[in-house]
Amino acid sequence: MGTKMIEVAKLSALIDVAAKAIEADGHEDALNATQADLDEAYREWKVARGLGRVERDTIEWEHMMLGTAEAYADLEKAKRASRNAKKRLRTAIARYKGWIE
Repeated sequence: MGTKMIEVAKLSALIDVAAKAIEADGHEDALNATQADLDEAYREWKVARGLGRVERDTIEWEHMMLGTAEAYADLEKAKRASRNAKKRLRTAIARYKGWIE
């Protein structure tokens, strides 16, 4: 394989790393926003019921979890998407390192 071909492959791998990093950053931002949405859902649920703090393993906790299940499911989905994007980034980095190490 010629030197120019190796350089093109290195550049291509580096561009893939950059694209995956941007993707992972976007998923991290989405995860943070989804966490804020869940926190807000918890807050709204407590305010609507005149509660300040809800202890775990209580009936109020169970009701709050049921009442905010959709927001929690959204958070879990965002966590999975973020983890997967980070894995894709790590894979792209490993591919790039294979060209330079």
